Amino acid sequence: MINASPKTLILLSAIVWIGGGLQLLYKGISLVEKALVIDPSSITIYAVVIVGVIIGLIKKKIIMSKFCVKNIKRIKNLENPKIHQFYEAKFFFFLTLMIMTGFSLSRLAEGNYSFLLAVATLDFALTTALLTSASIYFKTKL
Repeated sequence: MINASPKTLILLSAIVWIGGGLQLLYKGISLVEKALVIDPSSITIYAVVIVGVIIGLIKKKIIMSKFCVKNIKRIKNLENPKIHQFYEAKFFFFLTLMIMTGFSLSRLAEGNYSFLLAVATLDFALTTALLTSASIYFKTKL
């Protein structure tokens, strides 16, 4: 396997983290657009974004920031780090599981206004948590 510096692994970790947040932002916006087709006059759409952001900020503080710190410490403590070690193997398993679940939920929500809004709220919450906690990666001193 290819050797890598801790700085490279932290950068790769941040790229995946931010990439996931941006993908969820795109997905959440797409779901809101689909909900607007069903009910273009609803002000509930604004609540979805606001509630999602609030939940995301709470999730960032309670879970995501701690995960980032833990991953950075793990990377810094690696002896002879390899390029694939920017996350543990179990992270990739759970990431795959989350992607499949998100895809399934979005498909199930098609045409159902309430379900579209619920999944969009979840996407905005995760987007907020991921993107705001990503700052931890850039505050890291090596």
